[in-house]
Amino acid sequence: QIASIKLRFDDDTDRVHKLYANCKALFVVLKHKIMLFNILTLSYITTFEDVNGEDNLVSFGATRETHLTPHITVAYVSNLNPKIIKINKVNFDKKTSENSSILYSQHILNTDFDSIQFLSVSSKCKFLAVVCESGEKINIYSLRSYKARKYLWRGYARVIISDVIFDNEDKFLCLLSSKKTFHIYPLLRKYL
Repeated sequence: QIASIKLRFDDDTDRVHKLYANCKALFVVLKHKIMLFNILTLSYITTFEDVNGEDNLVSFGATRETHLTPHITVAYVSNLNPKIIKINKVNFDKKTSENSSILYSQHILNTDFDSIQFLSVSSKCKFLAVVCESGEKINIYSLRSYKARKYLWRGYARVIISDVIFDNEDKFLCLLSSKKTFHIYPLLRKYL
């Protein structure tokens, strides 16, 4: 049996920019908001407002550790203030039934960048990489304390960042730029 969710928009300017699904949740990224649905019941949960829905300014990550309460982290740049990142943690209880609860909390992160080019949540939801508009600097924030943990330089020339990813263990950050360069940064002291 096929099930579906039908979305209706107020005007034609609100198109879907990105979809993200994980176990119990479906995120629909629009131009200025993210809608959250329970994927098991196909029911609407909430909407995160004030979103800059451009592709590189919204990032998702999900925990995979079995001893933790499963959660998804969604980070996005504020549409009203390009220096602010909003971080939402969406938690699921451990039940597998359709009636399992979904809770969320929001944290505000003020960056020292005037504008942001790229965001990336790490594989285990431990870190958030934030690339400045020029592509020269990268700040790594802890998603537990919401404080900057590392300040990295990519270079002095302005570039477009094509991709920012973390390895599966959150030990390294990899960055690809329009200058056809690939940078790998260690995140833990023992790799420095």
